[in-house]
Amino acid sequence: MNSLSIARGARVRQSFCFPAILFAALISPGCGPAPVAQPPAPKTEAKPTPAAEGGKFVNLGNPAVGAAGLKFMVGPGPDGKLTHFYFGFAVKGGFILVQMDSRDQGKVRQWQAEKPFEDCWGMTPASDGNLYIGSKGHYFKFDPREPDKGLQHLGSPLPDEKYIWQMVEGRDGKIYACTYPGANLISYDPATGKFVDHGKLDPKEMYAKPLYAGADGWIYAGIGTARNQIVGFNPATGEFTYLVPEAERPAGPGTGMGWLLLVDDKDGNIFADIGGKHYRMENGRGTEVAADAAPKDPQKLKTIDGLLPYSFSSKGKFIFLDAEKKQQEGQFPFKAEPPSIFSVAALGGTAFAGVFPADSLLEYSKEGKVIDLGIPRGARSQTYSMVALPDRLYAAAYPQGTVSVYDLKTGKSRLLATLRGPNLRPMGMISLPGGRLAVGGVPDYGQRGGALTILDDQTGKVLFQQRGVIPEQSIRDMVWDDKNQCIIGGSSTVCGNGTPPVEEDARVFAWSPEGERLLWSQVAYPGDRHVAGVAVADGKVFALSSVHQSEFGPARGPKHFVVLDLKTGEILHRKDFEFGIPPDRCLAAAGGKVFGVATEGVFSIDPKTYEFTLLGKPPVPATVGIAIGDRGIYFGAGNNLWLFEMSQIQPGPQSN
Repeated sequence: MNSLSIARGARVRQSFCFPAILFAALISPGCGPAPVAQPPAPKTEAKPTPAAEGGKFVNLGNPAVGAAGLKFMVGPGPDGKLTHFYFGFAVKGGFILVQMDSRDQGKVRQWQAEKPFEDCWGMTPASDGNLYIGSKGHYFKFDPREPDKGLQHLGSPLPDEKYIWQMVEGRDGKIYACTYPGANLISYDPATGKFVDHGKLDPKEMYAKPLYAGADGWIYAGIGTARNQIVGFNPATGEFTYLVPEAERPAGPGTGMGWLLLVDDKDGNIFADIGGKHYRMENGRGTEVAADAAPKDPQKLKTIDGLLPYSFSSKGKFIFLDAEKKQQEGQFPFKAEPPSIFSVAALGGTAFAGVFPADSLLEYSKEGKVIDLGIPRGARSQTYSMVALPDRLYAAAYPQGTVSVYDLKTGKSRLLATLRGPNLRPMGMISLPGGRLAVGGVPDYGQRGGALTILDDQTGKVLFQQRGVIPEQSIRDMVWDDKNQCIIGGSSTVCGNGTPPVEEDARVFAWSPEGERLLWSQVAYPGDRHVAGVAVADGKVFALSSVHQSEFGPARGPKHFVVLDLKTGEILHRKDFEFGIPPDRCLAAAGGKVFGVATEGVFSIDPKTYEFTLLGKPPVPATVGIAIGDRGIYFGAGNNLWLFEMSQIQPGPQSN
């Protein structure tokens, strides 16, 4: 045994701070990325690329810095003692581990894994003096005594799993982990290098998030998100136990979005909070206790000097509690490639981009200046949709369905509304007449049927909200048809994470805000589960749909172009789409035509003949579309915002 001052199976649960799938804000106030002041952004050099139809592609760049902060915890230094802070970041090029000496915070080093290992949710120090990290179902080891070896890849018993949510060292010295989407329990034995898949913790659920090693030698996991359960595992026998009878399992994501289904006390005893009841777990069984007899928050490791991690941002700002429990702040540099463009909007000669991971909003002026507007007030992660008006910018973001508004004259933002469960991922947002906003999206974990919500755009008051306008489906894109005073939208069969779809066909629909009713809905294309974009022109609705849409990326499988009658929803035309993969919100109407972006082309559609014209092939595949401004068509391609310059485009009320 070395001098690392934690015993096998000791408490190593830490702060959870993840903008992409963030639960930190629900665990402790201040956990998660916080707005930080940024230096003036440098001007971006425009790089024109020739294109057809007299237009050209211009790379407007992306000066944002930052990454998705997943972990902030205490771990061993070279001597095995708990003297160092460790920070884990997710980036597109592979996750980053940052090590800082808590006694000399200027001593900072970083290491980066390679693709496809882009996350590091699971992380735990162990009694052998190493730090273990989980990424995409794989184990990594970092040895503080041999830092030049960097992140050592150990392997995996389940290489196809997407995440390792948590890791913990058992009393037997093995490193246990829980996975997604299989909800498996796996382990690694540092002494032998052997991996074991102990099997699924639940036959249907996809999420196993909190994981603890109890003082009794058992491993405990919390299961969600559709139906909660507490599972015990006996390492000595391989036995699984289940706390709640199958017929009594509560629905929903669980306490603290599932992260607080389990907590521990200072002695290593494990407590469950499930279905409104509290239990003390021992030898795989639960004994009900009073709420005040159970700890409310998990234990966290402190440094040998009593320093306790509190929160950190995507840009390297962090807060910790000193030995007297006073907040102290720090900032550290780290290197990461620019974050990806996640959403776009435009008004006149100005464009806006939401970036992830980093969670900032960027303003691009026609003069070439780029301003970092910072993180939207109340937001903690991806900005899914934006609405640009002459004096303000609205931004809708995950994880609580927050809608924020920026005053573009002062640069200040304020939280307008928090929509939570029905609009957890606010995929689409548009402006309506009468000072209103319409928001549609994907519901909370474990739920089906995203809501259509109408807000007052000044006060944030919810004027109307209906879940399941398209039953059991989510809303992915919307536009406003001023002539007929209705919302035109496209749906997706995708449900809240952890819940499989029950519908097979995505739909295009028309909805009346004044009548608060569905006017019509129509299957876009039989078997297509996702409508990527909708636009209105010449009394018709134009849509692009696809067979499958990935959780955070563009559509996959066959793609189709669909035309419908705006008043009746009757299908007028269908055919295969030939310009690659259409990203979300890929269509917009302006100047009497429909325009679109996809991985293999920027194109226009004649509303009368349905003829496609390829305007230009992007130098880099488009991954986020579309916004139309005075200068042309804006779209995101990987890390950069691009402009397809076309002076003949005249933005109209349908540009989005």
